[in-house]
Amino acid sequence: MNAQYHAGREAFLDTVHRWFMFTVIALGAGALVDVFHGLKELFAASAAIVAALDLTFDLSNRARGHAMHKRRYFELLAELNANEKTPEQVNVCINQYSADEEPQYRVMLLACWNAAQATIFGDHALQYDISGLANFFKNWFRRPAADFKLKAQA
Repeated sequence: MNAQYHAGREAFLDTVHRWFMFTVIALGAGALVDVFHGLKELFAASAAIVAALDLTFDLSNRARGHAMHKRRYFELLAELNANEKTPEQVNVCINQYSADEEPQYRVMLLACWNAAQATIFGDHALQYDISGLANFFKNWFRRPAADFKLKAQA
């Protein structure tokens, strides 16, 4: 679940960063070329705003942080599967790793729980009933108090 969470956050942040950079380049080019008569100032200002957003939220570095956490969790899983660590030792490591992480995006974490449960237990998985709207915005808002009921099992 934790590895999936960090993979999802990394992918989201990388994607937003790439789109921000594309927008900065496209708007900057539009401002320089002034192909769109009379809109040069708008393109230049928009490029500056999008670049400021990307720098302020530090999307690229945050994505790299999630990549590092994802790697740590997969390495821990490999050690568990190779019987190099006991389940108790793995739990200790998970708690230690959690100390290095930023506050979670709760709905994203619950969606990763659902995916992990489905992978392991298939049709018998215990899953949270996450609304479509909450799922859509899972990477945008932390929502630490978000609480969803478990789906009824068939």
